[in-house]
Amino acid sequence: MPGAGATGIGKSSKFEFDVNWRFAESDMLYNKGRKNHALTRALKPVEDLSVIDMTATYAISQRASISANLPIAFNKFALQLPPEPSIFSRRFDLPARGIGDISLVARTWLFNQKKHPFHNVRLGGGLKFATGNWAPKSYYPNIDGFGTAKKTVYPPAIIPGDGGLGVIVDAQAYKTFRQPEILRGTSVFASAAYLITPKNTNSAPSVLSGLGLAYDPRGQNALRNSVADTYAVQTGFSVPIPRCYDNKLLRGIRILGIARYEGLKQRDIIGRSDGFRQPGYILTLGPAVSFTCGKNSFTVEVPITYNRHIDPGNAVLPGNVFRTFGTAAPAGILVRYARVM
Repeated sequence: MPGAGATGIGKSSKFEFDVNWRFAESDMLYNKGRKNHALTRALKPVEDLSVIDMTATYAISQRASISANLPIAFNKFALQLPPEPSIFSRRFDLPARGIGDISLVARTWLFNQKKHPFHNVRLGGGLKFATGNWAPKSYYPNIDGFGTAKKTVYPPAIIPGDGGLGVIVDAQAYKTFRQPEILRGTSVFASAAYLITPKNTNSAPSVLSGLGLAYDPRGQNALRNSVADTYAVQTGFSVPIPRCYDNKLLRGIRILGIARYEGLKQRDIIGRSDGFRQPGYILTLGPAVSFTCGKNSFTVEVPITYNRHIDPGNAVLPGNVFRTFGTAAPAGILVRYARVM
């Protein structure tokens, strides 16, 4: 997005290619906003989220473009079964790797970019296709340590696809200041995206059936994974290094601060919301730095989690301590490379 350190498709360019890598690791389980120390000590979980997003954008005109996105997941969840204390306890790695759900989104700027180069708003809409594997499997036992078989990997957060066709709506906006002098070149930006998933559930057994866990009789339909709506909101600022415009190297560097609000909905806005899901949200705030040189742009961001809320949903595992298995990383890293052609 202009103003956020990206190059952006200009009047002499038709294509933009982006590669993003996101990584986060968590070894703590949460019940709503509180750490579940008892279950964390018992299961010793480690969740790795590592996703490469490749996006190709074609400029239909000076204001309109169309983008295709292909995510590739290298995720993994590891845990100890049966939970301690047990002489039979051992760790199991549950991988969830492969191509994710491909999306195709068309976007347009509301204002003529030649007449409004310092501020604009862009609206978009498109489709997310069910190309990712929504039922990866691995060998692991029930929670008691017995009954080892090839079962559906959990948690749903690491699975590459959700098995449903989705509708994407998003919006982006930015403003670059020219006055006063102290703010000259500073930009503020914001974006929001919402994924509408009308499909109710997919064919993947949930963790409740996959691990042989107990469940609340009121939530018997949670034996299959739900296809849930998700959302993401981002806002931030971008500033150049002062008094470096005449330096060809330093003038391409910008310092950013970015706040993110991402989550999964309790209820879908279209269709039923049955199946197993763990609704919640995560709030992050972190620094970033970008470097633009000609048609190339590099960005590194370190989002730091300062609040999270993970609802156990309709899962009720045996005993008071076994009430949730949701994770949230304390921090992450995002690396982006973009090139216009």
